[in-house]
Amino acid sequence: MEAAGGGAIVTLPAAALLELEQDVELALQSGEHAHLELLGYGDISAVLACRAGGRVLACKRLPPFSSPAALDRYARTLRAYLDRLRAAGVQALETELQIVEAGGPAPVAYCVQPAFDPSSLLTEALGRADAGEARALFGPVVDAIAAAVSPRLGLDAGCANWALLGGQLVYIDTSTPLLRDAEGREEVDVELFLASVPSALRPLVRRFFVGPVLDRFYDLRSVYVDLMSWMLKEPVRRHVPALLEVVNARLRGRPITEAELSHYDRTNTALWTLLRRLRRVERFWQNEILGQTYPFLLPACALS
Repeated sequence: MEAAGGGAIVTLPAAALLELEQDVELALQSGEHAHLELLGYGDISAVLACRAGGRVLACKRLPPFSSPAALDRYARTLRAYLDRLRAAGVQALETELQIVEAGGPAPVAYCVQPAFDPSSLLTEALGRADAGEARALFGPVVDAIAAAVSPRLGLDAGCANWALLGGQLVYIDTSTPLLRDAEGREEVDVELFLASVPSALRPLVRRFFVGPVLDRFYDLRSVYVDLMSWMLKEPVRRHVPALLEVVNARLRGRPITEAELSHYDRTNTALWTLLRRLRRVERFWQNEILGQTYPFLLPACALS
């Protein structure tokens, strides 16, 4: 099967994928995750390593879909999103959507990608770079964002979502398709973004926050603000003044300032810290009070 959006074949054997899903279910039910090889955590789900056929693949478990039709809609949107990114000149990492053949009531799927050395991440490369090297690395990112972002094509362009693979700049966070139709509606089911939000908060978040949050991904200046906010962390903070010059040269009108970045970073950090705490409360409520299985792996799994 061809990877979504074209490119190399990135496929797990069905048996290996089913075994991975069984391992995840065991971790969700028991709170023990020593048997899982965790590569990292996204906003919605964990990224797991799976070894098959002499390769290591990175597998992100998507939230359970409500129906096969919902999964099919997501698959079509993901394929279209990767095609649109590549047509805009953004080299997206090969991604294969694979469905777990487990026969459960709700379809479960994984986004599967080739794994790579973490030292290839843009954040790591910038941390090793001197001022001149940092500008040379950062310029292509700024150009790729400017070429891609539009009212109908969005990008979650934080530095952690880019890698340097084989000498090429590659966009790796492909599992959340940011596409809008001609009327400005999201092509993907917005409930995907809400899947990990505590259930008691979903009506509030759905009504007041989803629209403004998603709008940021389709606005060039907002995407640049989010990109630069990642630069406030060590060891890349020293590059902020020089790289702000690169970004602001692409903007027309109001330039981005370090003060604006600091305010954005504080607000964003506080929001995500609160959300992580509420997710732990939700996990306790579902696991311990309702006797249900909380469907997401959180940092430090069920022990944090």
